[in-house]
Amino acid sequence: MHYLEFLDRLHVALAPRTYLEIGIRNGDSLALSRCPSIGIDPGFEVTRELRSPTTLVRSTSDRYFDHLPPEGPFGDLPVDLAFIDGMHLLEFAVRDFANLERHSAWSSVAAFDDVLPRDVDMAARERHTQAWTGDVFRILDVLGTERPDLTLVVVDTEPTGLLLVLGLDGNCVLDKLVRQVNN
Repeated sequence: MHYLEFLDRLHVALAPRTYLEIGIRNGDSLALSRCPSIGIDPGFEVTRELRSPTTLVRSTSDRYFDHLPPEGPFGDLPVDLAFIDGMHLLEFAVRDFANLERHSAWSSVAAFDDVLPRDVDMAARERHTQAWTGDVFRILDVLGTERPDLTLVVVDTEPTGLLLVLGLDGNCVLDKLVRQVNN
């Protein structure tokens, strides 16, 4: 199954009240949302019709979360569903998850793209191929080791797999983990 088809079914099954996406590029996955949404990307070029009330933010995710008011992206509501498909390097994925989790609830679901690279070249830290996942796949080991309280579900979607993360804790602070991964 293609990842967009899976994400569409996830939106239908979960019926989230809020949706946040990091790395929106042309809006293919953002267009699946049926609820108030926020899309973050420093260089997006949305070519798809967005069917939900959507705020597009031309920024890096780090900058976005650094300037976010304390009440969070959706005011009193947590981020119910998030899709992380930003910079394809582990340290960015960890920071995106840590920032997102601060604005989540135990019922929130985070999905990571690009966790099943199909070959070594695709998984390189420096991009030198057309299809590139970077080392985002390492998030499985990091979260599995550092956050055994989370439920991690790998979904073998085309082209490069998804990771669903359940059991988020808005009170969890991953600052130590973020510092470790950044060094």
